[in-house]
Amino acid sequence: MRLRPEALQDRFESRGLIETLYWASTGLLAAAMVGAGIQELRHAPELVEETRRLGYPEHLLTMLGFAKLAGAPFLVIQKVPRLKEWVYAGFSFDFAGAIFSHTVVGDTLIQTLPAILCASFLAVSYGCHRARGPVIARAKGAGGAPDGRPPSGVEPGARLSFLYRVDAEDRIRFVSAEWLEFARENAAPDLVRDAVVGRSLWEFVAGGEAQHLYRLLFESARRGQGTIRIPFRCDSPTIRRFMELTIDPAPDETLDLCGSILREEPRPRVALLDPSSPRGDEFVLICSWCKRIRVAPDVWDEAEQAIRTLGLFGATVLPGLSHGICDTCEATIDAEIAG
Repeated sequence: MRLRPEALQDRFESRGLIETLYWASTGLLAAAMVGAGIQELRHAPELVEETRRLGYPEHLLTMLGFAKLAGAPFLVIQKVPRLKEWVYAGFSFDFAGAIFSHTVVGDTLIQTLPAILCASFLAVSYGCHRARGPVIARAKGAGGAPDGRPPSGVEPGARLSFLYRVDAEDRIRFVSAEWLEFARENAAPDLVRDAVVGRSLWEFVAGGEAQHLYRLLFESARRGQGTIRIPFRCDSPTIRRFMELTIDPAPDETLDLCGSILREEPRPRVALLDPSSPRGDEFVLICSWCKRIRVAPDVWDEAEQAIRTLGLFGATVLPGLSHGICDTCEATIDAEIAG
Protein backbone atom coordinates (compact mmCIF):
# COMPACT_ATOMS: atom_id res chain seq x y z
CA MET A 1 0.00 0.00 0.00
CA ARG A 2 1.33 3.45 -0.94
CA LEU A 3 1.13 6.21 1.62
CA ARG A 4 -0.33 9.46 0.34
CA PRO A 5 2.01 12.43 0.96
CA GLU A 6 -0.46 14.07 3.32
CA ALA A 7 -0.90 10.79 5.19
CA LEU A 8 2.83 10.40 5.72
CA GLN A 9 3.08 14.05 6.75
CA ASP A 10 0.33 13.47 9.31
CA ARG A 11 2.29 10.49 10.59
CA PHE A 12 5.30 12.72 11.28
CA GLU A 13 3.29 15.45 12.95
CA SER A 14 1.02 13.19 15.01
CA ARG A 15 3.71 10.87 16.36
CA GLY A 16 4.00 12.84 19.61
CA LEU A 17 0.23 12.71 20.14
CA ILE A 18 0.17 8.98 19.42
CA GLU A 19 2.97 8.36 21.93
CA THR A 20 1.16 10.40 24.58
CA LEU A 21 -2.14 8.62 24.02
CA TYR A 22 -0.44 5.22 23.97
CA TRP A 23 1.38 5.64 27.26
CA ALA A 24 -1.54 7.35 29.00
CA SER A 25 -4.11 4.71 28.02
CA THR A 26 -1.70 1.80 28.49
CA GLY A 27 -0.56 3.06 31.89
CA LEU A 28 -4.15 3.49 33.11
CA LEU A 29 -5.13 0.08 31.76
CA ALA A 30 -2.14 -1.69 33.30
CA ALA A 31 -2.76 0.00 36.68
CA ALA A 32 -6.43 -0.96 36.56
CA MET A 33 -5.56 -4.58 35.77
CA VAL A 34 -3.04 -4.79 38.62
CA GLY A 35 -5.52 -3.31 41.07
CA ALA A 36 -8.36 -5.54 39.89
CA GLY A 37 -6.14 -8.61 39.89
CA ILE A 38 -5.08 -8.07 43.49
CA GLN A 39 -8.66 -7.57 44.63
CA GLU A 40 -9.79 -10.68 42.75
CA LEU A 41 -7.05 -12.84 44.27
CA ARG A 42 -8.04 -11.54 47.70
CA HIS A 43 -11.66 -12.48 46.97
CA ALA A 44 -12.82 -9.10 48.19
CA PRO A 45 -16.37 -9.51 49.59
CA GLU A 46 -17.93 -7.00 47.18
CA LEU A 47 -16.37 -8.81 44.20
CA VAL A 48 -17.55 -12.20 45.46
CA GLU A 49 -21.08 -10.85 45.78
CA GLU A 50 -20.93 -9.24 42.31
CA THR A 51 -19.58 -12.44 40.72
CA ARG A 52 -22.37 -14.54 42.17
CA ARG A 53 -24.97 -11.96 41.14
CA LEU A 54 -23.75 -12.23 37.55
CA GLY A 55 -24.12 -16.01 37.70
CA TYR A 56 -20.45 -17.09 37.94
CA PRO A 57 -18.72 -19.33 40.50
CA GLU A 58 -16.45 -17.71 43.08
CA HIS A 59 -13.33 -19.55 41.90
CA LEU A 60 -13.52 -17.56 38.64
CA LEU A 61 -12.05 -14.63 40.61
CA THR A 62 -8.84 -16.58 41.24
CA MET A 63 -8.40 -17.36 37.56
CA LEU A 64 -9.11 -13.79 36.47
CA GLY A 65 -6.82 -12.35 39.15
CA PHE A 66 -3.86 -14.47 38.07
CA ALA A 67 -4.51 -13.65 34.41
CA LYS A 68 -4.66 -9.90 35.01
CA LEU A 69 -1.52 -9.79 37.14
CA ALA A 70 0.34 -11.95 34.61
CA GLY A 71 -0.80 -9.94 31.60
CA ALA A 72 -0.53 -6.37 32.89
CA PRO A 73 3.31 -6.09 32.69
CA PHE A 74 3.28 -7.11 29.03
CA LEU A 75 1.11 -4.13 28.17
CA VAL A 76 4.10 -1.87 28.79
CA ILE A 77 6.96 -4.22 27.83
CA GLN A 78 7.94 -3.51 24.21
CA LYS A 79 10.17 -6.48 23.28
CA VAL A 80 7.63 -9.33 23.17
CA PRO A 81 5.27 -8.32 20.33
CA ARG A 82 3.59 -11.69 19.89
CA LEU A 83 2.86 -12.12 23.59
CA LYS A 84 1.69 -8.51 23.74
CA GLU A 85 -0.91 -9.28 21.07
CA TRP A 86 -2.16 -12.25 23.10
CA VAL A 87 -2.49 -10.05 26.20
CA TYR A 88 -4.55 -7.52 24.25
CA ALA A 89 -6.76 -10.35 22.96
CA GLY A 90 -7.19 -11.84 26.44
CA PHE A 91 -8.23 -8.55 28.00
CA SER A 92 -10.59 -7.93 25.08
CA PHE A 93 -12.42 -11.18 25.84
CA ASP A 94 -12.50 -10.32 29.54
CA PHE A 95 -14.05 -6.87 29.01
CA ALA A 96 -16.44 -8.07 26.32
CA GLY A 97 -17.62 -10.84 28.66
CA ALA A 98 -18.07 -8.40 31.54
CA ILE A 99 -20.12 -5.96 29.44
CA PHE A 100 -22.24 -8.82 28.07
CA SER A 101 -22.86 -10.23 31.57
CA HIS A 102 -23.95 -6.86 32.98
CA THR A 103 -26.27 -6.37 30.02
CA VAL A 104 -27.86 -9.81 30.36
CA VAL A 105 -28.77 -9.29 34.04
CA GLY A 106 -30.19 -5.86 33.26
CA ASP A 107 -27.58 -3.70 34.97
CA THR A 108 -27.59 0.05 34.45
CA LEU A 109 -24.97 1.99 32.50
CA ILE A 110 -23.37 3.11 35.78
CA GLN A 111 -22.94 -0.49 36.91
CA THR A 112 -21.40 -1.42 33.54
CA LEU A 113 -19.23 1.70 33.34
CA PRO A 114 -15.98 0.20 34.81
CA ALA A 115 -15.92 -2.50 32.14
CA ILE A 116 -16.72 0.05 29.43
CA LEU A 117 -13.91 2.36 30.59
CA CYS A 118 -11.39 -0.50 30.62
CA ALA A 119 -12.50 -1.55 27.15
CA SER A 120 -12.06 2.07 25.98
CA PHE A 121 -8.55 2.26 27.42
CA LEU A 122 -7.76 -1.03 25.71
CA ALA A 123 -9.06 0.20 22.34
CA VAL A 124 -7.02 3.42 22.51
CA SER A 125 -3.91 1.59 23.71
CA TYR A 126 -4.10 -1.05 20.98
CA GLY A 127 -4.89 1.47 18.25
CA CYS A 128 -1.90 3.60 19.22
CA HIS A 129 0.28 0.49 19.58
CA ARG A 130 -0.46 -0.40 15.97
CA ALA A 131 0.01 3.18 14.80
CA ARG A 132 3.44 3.34 16.45
CA GLY A 133 4.53 0.54 14.11
CA PRO A 134 5.66 -3.00 14.92
CA VAL A 135 8.01 -3.27 17.84
CA ILE A 136 10.72 -5.72 16.89
CA ALA A 137 12.70 -7.41 19.61
CA ARG A 138 16.44 -7.40 18.97
CA ALA A 139 19.44 -8.74 20.80
CA LYS A 140 21.85 -6.13 22.10
CA GLY A 141 24.32 -6.98 19.38
CA ALA A 142 21.82 -7.13 16.52
CA GLY A 143 22.54 -5.76 13.11
CA GLY A 144 26.31 -5.92 13.20
CA ALA A 145 26.92 -4.32 16.57
CA PRO A 146 30.55 -4.25 17.73
CA ASP A 147 30.22 -7.35 19.92
CA GLY A 148 29.70 -9.41 16.74
CA ARG A 149 26.86 -11.55 18.05
CA PRO A 150 24.34 -12.68 15.45
CA PRO A 151 21.12 -10.67 15.28
CA SER A 152 17.84 -11.98 16.57
CA GLY A 153 16.19 -11.14 13.23
CA VAL A 154 12.74 -9.93 12.40
CA GLU A 155 9.68 -12.05 13.00
CA PRO A 156 7.75 -13.20 9.91
CA GLY A 157 5.50 -10.45 8.61
CA ALA A 158 7.14 -7.74 10.72
CA ARG A 159 7.94 -4.42 9.08
CA LEU A 160 9.99 -1.75 10.84
CA SER A 161 10.05 1.72 9.31
CA PHE A 162 12.52 4.57 9.68
CA LEU A 163 11.10 7.97 8.82
CA TYR A 164 13.01 11.09 7.88
CA ARG A 165 12.34 14.32 5.99
CA VAL A 166 14.50 16.51 3.75
CA ASP A 167 13.74 20.07 2.68
CA ALA A 168 13.96 21.63 -0.79
CA GLU A 169 17.75 21.84 -0.44
CA ASP A 170 18.00 18.20 0.66
CA ARG A 171 18.88 19.09 4.23
CA ILE A 172 17.58 16.71 6.89
CA ARG A 173 14.78 18.34 8.88
CA PHE A 174 13.39 15.39 10.82
CA VAL A 175 14.41 11.87 11.84
CA SER A 176 12.17 9.47 13.73
CA ALA A 177 13.06 7.65 16.93
CA GLU A 178 13.28 4.41 14.92
CA TRP A 179 15.89 5.98 12.62
CA LEU A 180 18.02 6.93 15.62
CA GLU A 181 17.64 3.49 17.17
CA PHE A 182 18.65 1.86 13.89
CA ALA A 183 21.80 4.03 13.80
CA ARG A 184 22.71 3.04 17.36
CA GLU A 185 22.23 -0.65 16.64
CA ASN A 186 24.48 -0.43 13.58
CA ALA A 187 27.58 0.97 15.27
CA ALA A 188 26.77 4.64 14.58
CA PRO A 189 25.90 5.96 18.07
CA ASP A 190 27.24 9.41 17.11
CA LEU A 191 24.28 9.92 14.76
CA VAL A 192 22.07 11.52 17.38
CA ARG A 193 19.28 13.91 16.37
CA ASP A 194 21.29 17.10 17.01
CA ALA A 195 24.18 15.78 14.93
CA VAL A 196 21.97 14.90 11.96
CA VAL A 197 19.15 17.43 11.67
CA GLY A 198 20.19 20.46 9.61
CA ARG A 199 22.94 18.66 7.68
CA SER A 200 22.86 17.79 4.00
CA LEU A 201 21.63 14.30 3.20
CA TRP A 202 24.54 13.91 0.78
CA GLU A 203 26.98 13.81 3.68
CA PHE A 204 25.52 10.40 4.48
CA VAL A 205 25.26 8.90 0.96
CA ALA A 206 28.50 7.25 -0.19
CA GLY A 207 29.48 7.16 -3.85
CA GLY A 208 28.95 9.63 -6.68
CA GLU A 209 26.75 7.25 -8.68
CA ALA A 210 24.47 6.61 -5.71
CA GLN A 211 24.16 10.34 -5.04
CA HIS A 212 23.38 10.99 -8.70
CA LEU A 213 20.57 8.43 -8.74
CA TYR A 214 19.15 9.71 -5.47
CA ARG A 215 19.05 13.20 -6.96
CA LEU A 216 17.20 11.90 -10.01
CA LEU A 217 14.69 10.13 -7.78
CA PHE A 218 14.17 13.28 -5.72
CA GLU A 219 13.72 15.37 -8.86
CA SER A 220 11.19 12.90 -10.22
CA ALA A 221 9.19 12.93 -6.97
CA ARG A 222 9.21 16.73 -6.79
CA ARG A 223 8.03 17.26 -10.32
CA GLY A 224 4.81 15.44 -9.57
CA GLN A 225 5.39 11.77 -10.33
CA GLY A 226 4.03 10.85 -6.88
CA THR A 227 5.18 8.12 -4.56
CA ILE A 228 8.38 6.32 -5.56
CA ARG A 229 9.28 2.89 -4.20
CA ILE A 230 12.72 1.33 -4.60
CA PRO A 231 14.04 -1.97 -3.17
CA PHE A 232 17.48 -1.81 -1.59
CA ARG A 233 19.75 -3.56 0.91
CA CYS A 234 21.31 -2.25 4.10
CA ASP A 235 23.58 -5.12 5.12
CA SER A 236 25.86 -5.43 8.11
CA PRO A 237 28.72 -7.92 8.57
CA THR A 238 26.34 -10.37 10.29
CA ILE A 239 23.02 -9.85 8.56
CA ARG A 240 21.40 -9.40 5.15
CA ARG A 241 18.76 -6.72 5.44
CA PHE A 242 16.20 -6.45 2.62
CA MET A 243 14.49 -3.07 2.62
CA GLU A 244 12.27 -0.75 0.62
CA LEU A 245 12.64 3.01 0.24
CA THR A 246 9.46 5.07 -0.19
CA ILE A 247 9.81 8.69 -1.31
CA ASP A 248 6.73 10.88 -0.96
CA PRO A 249 6.51 14.53 -2.05
CA ALA A 250 5.29 16.98 0.60
CA PRO A 251 4.54 20.73 0.55
CA ASP A 252 7.28 23.26 -0.33
CA GLU A 253 9.35 20.65 -2.22
CA THR A 254 10.12 18.76 0.96
CA LEU A 255 10.30 14.97 0.73
CA ASP A 256 9.23 12.36 3.25
CA LEU A 257 11.33 9.22 3.09
CA CYS A 258 10.51 5.91 4.71
CA GLY A 259 12.95 3.01 4.79
CA SER A 260 11.17 -0.22 5.73
CA ILE A 261 12.77 -3.52 6.68
CA LEU A 262 11.02 -6.29 4.75
CA ARG A 263 13.08 -9.18 6.11
CA GLU A 264 16.44 -10.01 7.68
CA GLU A 265 18.68 -13.04 7.18
CA PRO A 266 21.42 -13.84 9.71
CA ARG A 267 24.76 -14.95 8.29
CA PRO A 268 28.30 -15.65 9.51
CA ARG A 269 30.38 -12.50 9.91
CA VAL A 270 31.70 -11.14 6.60
CA ALA A 271 34.96 -9.33 7.36
CA LEU A 272 34.90 -7.51 4.01
CA LEU A 273 31.79 -5.61 5.14
CA ASP A 274 33.16 -4.80 8.60
CA PRO A 275 34.45 -1.19 8.75
CA SER A 276 36.90 -2.21 11.48
CA SER A 277 38.73 -4.75 9.27
CA PRO A 278 42.30 -3.75 8.20
CA ARG A 279 42.35 -2.30 4.67
CA GLY A 280 44.98 -2.11 1.98
CA ASP A 281 45.44 0.30 -0.93
CA GLU A 282 43.26 -1.62 -3.39
CA PHE A 283 39.49 -1.23 -3.77
CA VAL A 284 36.57 -3.36 -4.91
CA LEU A 285 33.26 -1.94 -6.13
CA ILE A 286 30.11 -2.60 -4.09
CA CYS A 287 26.61 -1.76 -5.31
CA SER A 288 25.10 0.87 -3.03
CA TRP A 289 21.63 -0.59 -3.54
CA CYS A 290 21.86 -4.40 -3.52
CA LYS A 291 25.24 -4.72 -1.72
CA ARG A 292 26.63 -7.16 -4.27
CA ILE A 293 30.30 -6.85 -5.18
CA ARG A 294 31.71 -6.65 -8.70
CA VAL A 295 34.03 -9.57 -9.43
CA ALA A 296 34.27 -8.99 -13.22
CA PRO A 297 33.22 -6.17 -15.58
CA ASP A 298 29.62 -7.43 -15.84
CA VAL A 299 29.46 -9.84 -12.91
CA TRP A 300 28.23 -8.94 -9.41
CA ASP A 301 28.13 -11.51 -6.59
CA GLU A 302 26.97 -11.67 -2.98
CA ALA A 303 29.77 -10.79 -0.58
CA GLU A 304 30.41 -14.40 0.49
CA GLN A 305 30.82 -15.59 -3.11
CA ALA A 306 32.83 -12.51 -4.07
CA ILE A 307 35.36 -13.23 -1.32
CA ARG A 308 35.96 -16.69 -2.79
CA THR A 309 36.03 -15.45 -6.39
CA LEU A 310 38.47 -12.64 -5.60
CA GLY A 311 40.70 -14.91 -3.50
CA LEU A 312 40.16 -12.94 -0.30
CA PHE A 313 39.23 -15.86 1.94
CA GLY A 314 41.51 -15.82 4.98
CA ALA A 315 43.18 -12.54 3.98
CA THR A 316 44.35 -10.43 6.92
CA VAL A 317 44.33 -7.18 4.93
CA LEU A 318 41.27 -6.55 2.80
CA PRO A 319 40.59 -4.13 -0.06
CA GLY A 320 38.57 -1.01 0.61
CA LEU A 321 35.01 -0.64 -0.64
CA SER A 322 34.15 1.86 -3.35
CA HIS A 323 30.43 2.50 -3.86
CA GLY A 324 28.76 2.30 -7.27
CA ILE A 325 25.70 0.65 -8.77
CA CYS A 326 25.18 -2.59 -10.67
CA ASP A 327 23.36 -2.76 -14.02
CA THR A 328 20.32 -4.51 -12.49
CA CYS A 329 19.75 -1.88 -9.81
CA GLU A 330 20.39 0.96 -12.26
CA ALA A 331 17.73 -0.44 -14.58
CA THR A 332 15.26 -0.74 -11.70
CA ILE A 333 15.82 2.86 -10.66
CA ASP A 334 15.69 4.14 -14.25
CA ALA A 335 12.33 2.41 -14.71
CA GLU A 336 10.95 4.03 -11.54
CA ILE A 337 12.19 7.45 -12.60
CA ALA A 338 10.60 7.02 -16.02
CA GLY A 339 7.30 6.30 -14.28
